[in-house]
Amino acid sequence: MNLRLLAGTAAGAITLFLLGYLIWGIVLASYMKENTFQYAGLIREPPDLIVLIISNVVMAFMLAFVIEYWASARTFLGGLKVGAILGFLFALSIDIGELGYMNLYRGYAIIAVDVLGETLRDAVAGGVIGTVLGLMHRDE
Repeated sequence: MNLRLLAGTAAGAITLFLLGYLIWGIVLASYMKENTFQYAGLIREPPDLIVLIISNVVMAFMLAFVIEYWASARTFLGGLKVGAILGFLFALSIDIGELGYMNLYRGYAIIAVDVLGETLRDAVAGGVIGTVLGLMHRDE
């Protein structure tokens, strides 16, 4: 593992965490609550921030690994494209799977909204990662 990968992961994880809070914690909070079946124990109050940080680090590492080793993206736009594709497919897979085995959503529109939110979040994080990797490749 190299320093570029670690720096890209750190930058991506911070981006994912902040955008996740902005998208689901502020902008879509009421929409998601209104379109999800509510029951006791569904939502942790307060959320477990350590677990959320670990989740964001794992996602950022996946994005950074693919961008660094497979896509060789070294720009914001290159990373944005990879992040958007991976984020879209990842979110679509998870949300459709949840639809298949959980009684959680009040319809199908919430899936589209959630997938779009995750695609946006991962696209921006991918762009940040691509930028960091590009800047660090110049130093070699």
